[in-house]
Amino acid sequence: MLLSDCPIDKNCEIVSVNLSDDETLRLCELGLRIGSKLRVCQYCPFGSLLISKGTERIGISPHIAKSLVVKYI
Repeated sequence: MLLSDCPIDKNCEIVSVNLSDDETLRLCELGLRIGSKLRVCQYCPFGSLLISKGTERIGISPHIAKSLVVKYI
């Protein structure tokens, strides 16, 4: 399932990243890599979403959200 399809307040884990190397590196810098556990907090206008990873809150663009494959945990 894509992160963009994940319901609010459902815990999930990243299983695959379908992005360019530069974009993947930026996600790794934010602590988002395969195996990272996160939760969708809010869907924002124009497809962006706010996720939480531990105590951090990170805004994700629609392009990134549609490129991250996640599974429920």
